[in-house]
Amino acid sequence: MDLEEIYNKKHKQGIDSIINGNEFLDEYLNNNDDTRKGIHLLIRPSEKVIKSIQNKARELQHIDSNLYIYSPECMHFTLFSYINQTKNFIYKKEQKELYQRLSKEIISNFKKFTISCKGLMLTDRTILVKGYPERTMNDIRKKIRETLYKNNISYTELYKDDICHLSLVRFKNKIANREKLIKFVTDNYDYNFGLFDVSEVELICHDWYDTKRDIFDRIKLLT
Repeated sequence: MDLEEIYNKKHKQGIDSIINGNEFLDEYLNNNDDTRKGIHLLIRPSEKVIKSIQNKARELQHIDSNLYIYSPECMHFTLFSYINQTKNFIYKKEQKELYQRLSKEIISNFKKFTISCKGLMLTDRTILVKGYPERTMNDIRKKIRETLYKNNISYTELYKDDICHLSLVRFKNKIANREKLIKFVTDNYDYNFGLFDVSEVELICHDWYDTKRDIFDRIKLLT
């Protein structure tokens, strides 16, 4: 299944869930005691792309003021998940050093690539920005998996599909105007937010919403 087919399938499933009032309400958004953290490789969009996304986010806020919308500094694409968000997670020095070494050895040998940000998409728990990366992104993922397997290092990758999305909205309360929300997202399914170069990747330990973060390293790709 190619990327567009995956997005179409997930979007249709999301519409069905929202129409039937089955959106997932994120209880942790109203919980100050959320201790979940994990270790990931992240990609930050360019300022120009973020501003374009923000414009749509403001329109979404007018449709439903109770939506949780990611702040600009928290917007990201996940390249790879070494350790998914886990309750009471505290990383060890040895883990940090291991993932730094592996990440540098792999990523620094790949050339920079682009991600096209095109369209919004619904799921039962989020509104996403769809990303369309060059092949390099999945080549890096493949190389990381091979290296971890070869060295017998376990990992808990979050997404089994090689998708490339940015989480923009989560639901903390029941959606106030679900028909209007569905229409807005569907009308913007192919909206062009822009293209940006990926020349750097963050290795980070952070919470689910990227509001609490400890950046281990920023790794440059070849130019």
